[in-house]
Amino acid sequence: GIGLAYAVTKYYKENPDKMPKNCRIIDFNCGSEEAGLRGSMAFTKEHKGEDILKNAWNINIDSVADEDYFEVVIKDDWQFTRFDTDLEKMFKDSFKELGIESKTGGCIHNPVGGCDSTPLTRAGVKSVTFAAQNPVLTYYYHTFRDTPDRFTPETVGKGFEVILKVIEKIDKFQQENGYNGPRK
Repeated sequence: GIGLAYAVTKYYKENPDKMPKNCRIIDFNCGSEEAGLRGSMAFTKEHKGEDILKNAWNINIDSVADEDYFEVVIKDDWQFTRFDTDLEKMFKDSFKELGIESKTGGCIHNPVGGCDSTPLTRAGVKSVTFAAQNPVLTYYYHTFRDTPDRFTPETVGKGFEVILKVIEKIDKFQQENGYNGPRK
């Protein structure tokens, strides 16, 4: 996820003509997700009421490794938080447009713990989590199966294409509708 976030930021820096009008992309990496969402909670607490959280769309990128499991995480059951339905639709539409089929149907609830979309959603930011990982806990979550050989250039490349497509959809949405806050 961190690598894809960096690649997207680098892409727009090198291709400023592709950057949506009036858009600012922030490559925000925070720590301690597994330790209770401490990084994203500290960020939203620190910046509550500030412009950085206004009219903000967050694409939380998790692992993009398992080509059969491209998905948008729409809810964090353990944290009782439903993520943004506009972003959910944008991801599902992007999967379809790119011919990506997923064994999960492209949509899951967070399978364990919490994810950084939760504090951001609660702070009024439109957010979902994007991943391509087998949602069965033992297959990805810091177990002996969570190894670098799961990653292929093709899967990561598809993830890159998905993110660019979603950013285009955000731009179009903003131009047509403005900002409407998290939709649940």
